[in-house]
Amino acid sequence: MAGIKRMTLVNNLCKLSAVSALLLMLAGCAHIDIDKNKGGKTQAPPAGQTGTDTSAPQPGAANQLPSISGDWQFGFQFNNDTLQSTVHLDQQGQSFTGHGKDDQSGMGFSVEQGQITGNQVQFYKKYPGNSPEVEYTGTLEMANDAGYHGPYMHGEYTTGKAGKIVSNIWEAELAPPGSAPAAPPQQQQSPTFQPSGQQSASMLNHTPELSGKWNVAFEYNFRNIHSTMFLEQVSDRISGHGVDHDTKEKFIIDNGWYHYPKLTLIRKYPASKHTKMVKGKGKRAKPSKMTVNVPEHSMIFKARVSMVNDRDYQGPYLNGKTQGGGNWEAQMYK
Repeated sequence: MAGIKRMTLVNNLCKLSAVSALLLMLAGCAHIDIDKNKGGKTQAPPAGQTGTDTSAPQPGAANQLPSISGDWQFGFQFNNDTLQSTVHLDQQGQSFTGHGKDDQSGMGFSVEQGQITGNQVQFYKKYPGNSPEVEYTGTLEMANDAGYHGPYMHGEYTTGKAGKIVSNIWEAELAPPGSAPAAPPQQQQSPTFQPSGQQSASMLNHTPELSGKWNVAFEYNFRNIHSTMFLEQVSDRISGHGVDHDTKEKFIIDNGWYHYPKLTLIRKYPASKHTKMVKGKGKRAKPSKMTVNVPEHSMIFKARVSMVNDRDYQGPYLNGKTQGGGNWEAQMYK
């Protein structure tokens, strides 16, 4: 694509794991090129590709995952706010425990019944007194981007509040060296949170606004998929919808979390059906149509947000990795 040099991601392929890089080399180095001139219309598929594989992506197995013992910074969505916690974890085999403190309220809590199975984590966050416990589930992986390199966890939490089930997203990374460690919980009152909007306003001040129409490209199954995506930002919470033009699949942004410069989008694809052409078995057999059922599935898109001021594009720019380890990028329509 003519235009922004950073829109060509072939140089970023060296950041993939050795196995992923080898597979990409065997398949041919693909460029994720966002075509601004086509208004979201897709480019023709590469020669020889006639079918469309729309099955849910499967993340690679975790290899050589480190111990999670140490001090962590947690972030989690509550209503329209992003709140933080400082947490100390101690791992023993596949189990772990810990303690922490919510930064906004100063309320202490314990981490109990922590389990690591492969790259999956589960634990319970318990406050003193009669407060309901919070169940955390998620994934442990190694992050390697410009702002952070090391163990990284993310997922969903579930708890009860006023007789209702509350569920939202969370993520965590190791605290920078020299940070104050989390103290064991001592307070006995129930946790309190700042009113909606107060914390978010301070965190997102002077950061790029993401509401609008986006042109997206991402790698999936050795192909480049192009999307049109509509985002709506309310404080640091992101919602939206869109369509993958190459596969004709529509999606919604089931959860979105914006803590500048980090962005997490969870795309949910509803169950659907599509038709593809299948070659006949005989030499003279004509191709036939086959209906494929695609189950409901989700994809996680993580990115860093930056501002671009190049000749061909000025505005916010997103680039990062998908749940399956592929590159993705996006720029806003003007």
